[in-house]
Amino acid sequence: MERKEFYEAVRRATDEKTGYACEVVEVTKNNGVRLTGIKLHEKGELCAPIIYLDDMYESLGEQADGVMRACNEVLHQYGEHKGAVTDINWINDYKIIRDYIYPKLINRDCNLEMEQEVPGRNFMDLRLVYYIRIRGLAEKASVLIRESMLSVWGCSEDELFETAINNIQGNSMIEPMTDVIYRVSGEELTDSDCDMYIATNRDMYFGAVSMLNKDMLAEFAGSCGAKKLTIIPSSVHEVIILKDTTEDEALMDMLRAVNQEYVSAEEFLSNNLYKFDAERMEYEVVEQINEITK
Repeated sequence: MERKEFYEAVRRATDEKTGYACEVVEVTKNNGVRLTGIKLHEKGELCAPIIYLDDMYESLGEQADGVMRACNEVLHQYGEHKGAVTDINWINDYKIIRDYIYPKLINRDCNLEMEQEVPGRNFMDLRLVYYIRIRGLAEKASVLIRESMLSVWGCSEDELFETAINNIQGNSMIEPMTDVIYRVSGEELTDSDCDMYIATNRDMYFGAVSMLNKDMLAEFAGSCGAKKLTIIPSSVHEVIILKDTTEDEALMDMLRAVNQEYVSAEEFLSNNLYKFDAERMEYEVVEQINEITK
């Protein structure tokens, strides 16, 4: 079955089972990644979840019962999202929603198309934008904040920036990479001399923004006797921190290789390294030597 035919068949099956106004939609995600999903909109609901179908097509598209299995999965995911979506119907009330607003870093060049409709500010080769974190779901979920929302809230980008930065205070952390690997995978590394650290947030969700916590970086630099730190942007969720090094070219080669082979297009952050001067409390970008397409 062709992809578009599969999507439409799943939509019809979902319509029949729910009676909702279901719609196949295409959504542009971070770094221009385009996904297709079904939007289920109940009468009276201001917001509707989108259940993405791309992975379902890859695994079920050629199976005889693939459409019905995909429909059942859509309904299962919708059931998990429904409570959170209902809760976010107060999205128009900034006094309530402000507690759920957070910043995240994305690649600037890969997201130029969204700059006019998404508030934010540039940071070296990156861009700081904002999202609403939806709590209460088994999977992490968020809504990107757009200029139209600021108009409804009567809020400026400066106010949004202050709110988002305040909401991440105390949530950033730096841990030895060995500890993070053990917590995530249960694998205990024997190399106790590993000098790589992970900077992220406690949810490890859009945690690369923790690199903006100058006080945390300066304190860490002082604890390891370093005047400068090298920052490797491993994904939108975390960065790798190590004492300053002169092996920039080798590290960039490693970073580019990892980005190409292991980091998904949607989670890619940058092919460049960054330096943080703990004495001057300033950043600088070490730009890539060879251009590479992501």
